[in-house]
This record gives sequence, structure tokens and C-alpha cells, in this order.
Amino acid sequence: MVKYEIGYLGQYYTSTSSKMSPGTFSLTVYLKEALISEKLQLAVNDLMRRLPYINVRLCSGFIWYYHKPLKSPPKIISENNMPAICRYFEKGNNHLLRIIYGERHFTVEVFHTICDGRSLVLIVNSLLARYFELLGLTVSKEGLIDCDGVMHEDEVENAYRRYAGRKKGKSEKIINAYMPKFIPSAMQIITRNFDAAVIKKKATAVGATVTEYIIAHILKEFLVLRAKEGSKKPIGVNVPIDCRRLFPSKSLYPFVAYISAVMQEPVDFSDIVQDVKKQLTRITPNYIQRVINEYQHLIHIGDFVPLFISNFILRLIIGRGVNNGCSTWFSNLGIVNPPKEFQDRLESLSFSLCPDANIPYDFACITLGNTLTLTMSSTAKDIEIFDRLEKALK
Repeated sequence: MVKYEIGYLGQYYTSTSSKMSPGTFSLTVYLKEALISEKLQLAVNDLMRRLPYINVRLCSGFIWYYHKPLKSPPKIISENNMPAICRYFEKGNNHLLRIIYGERHFTVEVFHTICDGRSLVLIVNSLLARYFELLGLTVSKEGLIDCDGVMHEDEVENAYRRYAGRKKGKSEKIINAYMPKFIPSAMQIITRNFDAAVIKKKATAVGATVTEYIIAHILKEFLVLRAKEGSKKPIGVNVPIDCRRLFPSKSLYPFVAYISAVMQEPVDFSDIVQDVKKQLTRITPNYIQRVINEYQHLIHIGDFVPLFISNFILRLIIGRGVNNGCSTWFSNLGIVNPPKEFQDRLESLSFSLCPDANIPYDFACITLGNTLTLTMSSTAKDIEIFDRLEKALK
């Protein structure tokens, strides 16, 4: 029986996910032409044969969870039957990936055990390549997953285990972060498109990257919410870090660390930007190594106890690591460059984090060509913050 090990982040999300906190995220592709669903299904079938470790269900062992391959690929779903809002994946014999399609778009939703944002971009680009091949287009496979190729063992590497050192990392100080008061509502995902060149120019003008610039605006808008409530708690924006940038790995499984940009007291926007820049300079090899060591240390603690105790151990770290000092999330997948053979047939991309019952507003963005798409996932009735953020960025 084939089993695929899942690393720290996969174990964490499996232990803590629920219908109210699904642990999912998604990538949506908007086409300039009508989608042919039959060809998309064939492309999914071919890609899943090449990626058996993605075409899996979640199983529980005595100590930890693991993945077991499924015989059949997932069936694509019409958005008329299931709108794409990063729903919870039921445990059991279900796939951990779903594809939802409309007239000129499709969304790939995944559970966080099978990949991270960087991996999802590669998976979706490879799916698009196969789809357009089936439509008769010749596509270069450089940098993509070739559906006609074979699986490579390093694609399922547990990169946390590979790079973990013996020395236990020291956790960052946990802050009692501000959390907006809100009236709960049905989950919703709101998307806005921006001129990427304009955003880049504005960010450069204040000496920031696009990521730093958007984080600063999010902090600024959270200041407005905090002032209305009279709170003095610090605001923390949690930011995922792709560890592969500094610790090379071909693994498609999650290999991510996190850092929190924190604002204590109200200051003007230029000072917010500089403070964010300063805080993100903490992203160094030493910082990521410390996080990897910490994650792997937590896994080792649970290696000698039954699963229900292992789950309890991981749940105890909510507020550390993944959710350290978290008022909200912001994840930027950056600029995506699909193969030139079909890039002009794509309208835009949209990247979404799952809405969370306890964190009312989460933000994500991605850029295709000159279109930067910003998304807010929310479980709150009041979404005025996104309208203000959109106005500030334009």
C-alpha cells in the first residue's frame, strides 16, 4: 500500500481544520474564451496520473496522518452546483482537490496538506498546458509538470525533515493581537483588479515592494477599525514565506514558514511602510532555519504518542508559528508567468485564502501580466474595509 508522508504544515492543518476553519485555498483562472469542460476533465485526468501524490485521500494512522492514492481522478464540478468559496474537505474517501468551472473560468481548490501556494501555481500552469494541448496547441513544458513524464521522488520530499537542525528554534514572542469585532455572515470571497504598473509605481515611490506596500495599507485600514472600537492591542498581519527561496526543494508538498508584521501605535503611512520593511528584513536563512527547527521539533514530540494526543499537541500551538500574533493574513503569490504559447488567452488570475470563523478578514493577491488581483475572504457582514482598501490602492 502506497503511503505519502505529509510534513509539519500538513499535520497542523489536518489537526485544526473544521467546517468553520477549512484550511483550504484556491487559484482561479479567467479565460478570454469559452471553457470546454470535456477537455478540462481530460486534462485533469492526465495531470492526476502524473501526480498520484496529489490525487489522494487523507488517512489517519496510530501516530500521524498520511495520504493514500485514489484510483480515480476528481470529477470537475459546475459552479451552478457548487460555487467556489474554499469549502471544507470532508475526511474519508474524498479527494483533497476540487475543480469548479464556469463559462470562461475554473477554480482549483485544495486542502493545505497536498500543496502550498507556490506549488498550486505550478499545478495550475501545468493543467492549463495540458488543456491547451488537448485543444491542439503546442506548448513548451519547460518549468512545468509534463503529463507525459513520470513522477519524481523529490516531488514528495518532506523538506522540513530534510532541513531541520538538531538545535531547537526559539519561538517569537506571542502578541495578544487585535481582532476586529464583527457580525458573522456566510463565507464570501470578494475580488478586485488593479493596474499592476500603477501599484508598483506607488510602492516604489515610498521605497517599498508591492507586498510591503499592500501590507502597510492593510495595517492602516485595521487602524480605522481598531480606533472605532477603542482597542489598544497591536495589529498583526501574518505573511507566509516560501522556504524554497532560501532552502531549495522540488517538493510540491507545503514548505512554508510565517512571519508577522506588527503595528503597535498609530503613525502616518510613510512610517508604517518603513516599519513593515524593517520587520520583513527578519526573513533571513537563520530565521527560516529557526522556524523549520521549531516545526520539526513539535512533530518529534508527537512521534511517540497516539494520534489524539498528537492532535492536541498541534492545537496547543495555535497562536504560535502559523497563527502567531494574527489579526489578519496577507499572501502574495507575486507575478505568474504562464507559457507564452497561451498567456494571451488568459484574462487574469485570482488567489484566495479560506474564510475563517475567527479571523473575519483575510487578503491575498496575484499578478498576471499587468493585472494585479486582490482578494478578500471574509466571514463578516460588514466588508467596508475592502472598499476603503480598494480606494486607497487605486
